[in-house]
Amino acid sequence: MGMNVSSSLIGQTSLPTSPSVQVIANPAAGADWQFQNNALGAVTMRLYQVYAKLVTATTVLAPAREVHLQTFVPAGPPVTMWRFPVPNDQGDATTIEYLWSMGTGTFVLGASHAVLGLPYNVDLPVNTFIASFTDGLQPTDQWSNITLLWAPFSRFPI
Repeated sequence: MGMNVSSSLIGQTSLPTSPSVQVIANPAAGADWQFQNNALGAVTMRLYQVYAKLVTATTVLAPAREVHLQTFVPAGPPVTMWRFPVPNDQGDATTIEYLWSMGTGTFVLGASHAVLGLPYNVDLPVNTFIASFTDGLQPTDQWSNITLLWAPFSRFPI
């Protein structure tokens, strides 16, 4: 009896489990947020969604905020694994809720929401980070409501 396996799955298999939610503490005003996958045991995290809200202050002549989502390894100088720029900058005195979601194309929905694509294979091995990286972030800008939707993931040959 044969087994029908999609060619896109050869060499990698998700563990049969429901996604989990990881809430990330709000950083101090004027700082980007980050999360290190080291508190969950020896588990690689497969990211399904990342949600975060950025409230920008009214600052005279402040540059627009250019938001990126990135994953990196903190070995010596950090080595970026993935970096996802947001196609539109965020201006002063605005609130935008960002949602990076697996399998979604990039859509910017109005002035207060951005839905962005996340590839199917964004994994966080143990000791790697996921973080925002915001060019032009001002001292009173605030990231908040940061959550990850993820599931354990294992790579092994079939």
